[in-house]
Amino acid sequence: MSAEMQSPDAFRAASTPDPSSLPSAIPVGAGDSFSLNDYKILLDSFAGAVWETNAEGWVVVDSPSWRSFTGQTVEQWLNQKWVDAFHPDDRDFALRLWRDSIEKRISVDTEVRVRRAGSDWHWTNVRATPVYNPDGSVAKWVGVTIDITEKKRAEEALRQSEERFRVMTNAVPLILWQTDLEGHADFFNKQWTDYTGAEFTSTTAKVISDTFVHPDDAEPTMRAFAEAQRTGKTFEIEHRIRSASGEYRWFLVRAEPYRDLNTGEILRWLGSSVDIHERKLAEEALRQSEALLQKAFSTETVGVLFFRLNGGITGANDTFLRMCGYSREELLREIHWERLTAPECMDITLRSARQIEETGETPPYEKQMIRRDGSRWWGLFAPTRISGTGKESECVEFILDITERKLAENALRESEERFRSLSARLDEQVRERTQELEIIVQDLKRSNDSLAQFAYVASHDLQEPLRKIQQFGTLLESQYAEQPGPGADYLGRMLNAAGRMSVLIRDLLTYSRIATRQDAGGQVVLQKVVDIVLNDLELAIEETGATIDVGPLPMVRGNASQLGQLFLNLINNALKFRQAGTAPVITIRSEEVSAKDLPQSVRPARQAAAYYRIGVADNGIGFDEQYLERIFQLFQRLHGKSQYLGTGIGLAICQKVAANHGGAITARSRSGHGATFYVYLPVYTGAAGPDV
Repeated sequence: MSAEMQSPDAFRAASTPDPSSLPSAIPVGAGDSFSLNDYKILLDSFAGAVWETNAEGWVVVDSPSWRSFTGQTVEQWLNQKWVDAFHPDDRDFALRLWRDSIEKRISVDTEVRVRRAGSDWHWTNVRATPVYNPDGSVAKWVGVTIDITEKKRAEEALRQSEERFRVMTNAVPLILWQTDLEGHADFFNKQWTDYTGAEFTSTTAKVISDTFVHPDDAEPTMRAFAEAQRTGKTFEIEHRIRSASGEYRWFLVRAEPYRDLNTGEILRWLGSSVDIHERKLAEEALRQSEALLQKAFSTETVGVLFFRLNGGITGANDTFLRMCGYSREELLREIHWERLTAPECMDITLRSARQIEETGETPPYEKQMIRRDGSRWWGLFAPTRISGTGKESECVEFILDITERKLAENALRESEERFRSLSARLDEQVRERTQELEIIVQDLKRSNDSLAQFAYVASHDLQEPLRKIQQFGTLLESQYAEQPGPGADYLGRMLNAAGRMSVLIRDLLTYSRIATRQDAGGQVVLQKVVDIVLNDLELAIEETGATIDVGPLPMVRGNASQLGQLFLNLINNALKFRQAGTAPVITIRSEEVSAKDLPQSVRPARQAAAYYRIGVADNGIGFDEQYLERIFQLFQRLHGKSQYLGTGIGLAICQKVAANHGGAITARSRSGHGATFYVYLPVYTGAAGPDV
């Protein structure tokens, strides 16, 4: 079935003979009961021309009907000028088709334009078929040319009629559709595709209902359609149809039976679907509004008062009666709404009345009312005009008793006054305390500056006599080292002690500087810092045969000098605390971890969303983790000075540097299995470039 709705013209039977009813081949042979001449007589009865050619397609026999049809002469016909009677645009096509049919020995059936004698161009149906000899070879070709101009005109008229019908159905702002008697849908207009987003294909009403109609409406729809089919009456229902976006909208669906004009039998159903979604929403809103109004009128918390702008009261619900203390009879007969209003609130009441008279509504407002017993109460009033104009306007007012709220507001206002007074006193105390803290901060700054100066002076004053001791001790050692007796041994011990003292003073100075100097806030490329440290330790790395593997390191915010001191101490310790006979292997890696994934024992000095965890791992002697906290304390050593040189300050410096940068440091180790020190530094998301 066609997906286009058929116009009424499509139901009329065509009166022009159909050329397809002509024979596609002519039997020739001995004993034929229907001779070729009989065929010619039959064809002449409705054909424009009957003609024949030889086996090669050349005209050798006159065709009076062709000459009569086209007005050509015998000479034109027999001299193969028949093609001149064809329309110029059809000649090449006709000749190619004719030659192809001769070559392949297949019948011809085509439509071309031919100029009729004394007339204009006419559409014709040209058909030709071969006549075979008994041996199967082609004896000749016979053909007919039938004038189909009226048929073509009828087809064009029908096409135009159907196009007008299609345009008309697609132009109307509703969905049009058509089914046959059994409910097989064979047409939906463009609005169906525009709304559903689905191209229409011929299907059944049930499939459409199951696919596009709301599940709650599909079965009632099919029941109603079945009833219409049974009774032959109008089909009408309201149901929801799914749109291309998945939204369901309400439609009024109506279909009338299209009957045979003669028999009255139903041939098909012609229907429409009108979008009534807004109407349904309005109806639902009206229903809800009426329900709310009824609920409001009977509510226990909202008072409802009906009145006229001239002051008369026409109705009230029980809630308002309880609010004001009057009976319904007293309100309707004796009471003017001005009598219910506190005198100091009359101005706002009259302004509201004027606004209702001018615009029909007014914003909600608060005012104080007087009960029958003279007591007062506060109400929130929301009036609006229902009908009428001027002073006779009918109005309704919804009232909420807000007395408790007003009392609470007054109490809150008093509380806020007390709070503001207290806040002012607290602000003054905070200002005084801030000034005190600023003085303390300045004192601390001066103290830190003095401490730093003292550390420098002390280190200089302490280093100077040590240098003298070391210089004179070295001189004595060079002069008296070969002399017998314990003197040389004592001298060596003195020089070793002086050296350790010098290192200790230098480390204490470093610790003092780090302890009194926070990070400067610049961007530091740790990869560059570690490269500098490795360059400084180049000699120790070569002497120990160490292998150091440094992975990609991040950029952090901090002080490059302090961070260099941190990595110097960690790498130097890994070189120093190596296992005998084993070359050190040191690995430095970095990864980013979120704050929630930090170990419980790690407490960074500054809160951040994420941290860089930088691990420095070695294959040295390791340590027992029960001493983890001890190793980060000043002057704490796990090994004697005779085994490993050092002052016991290096890891304390590392911990102070990590804290200065808002981070932390910890370690994991097993005695004899190496150690890994983890430094946690906050991830900085700023866009500034690196300082180092």
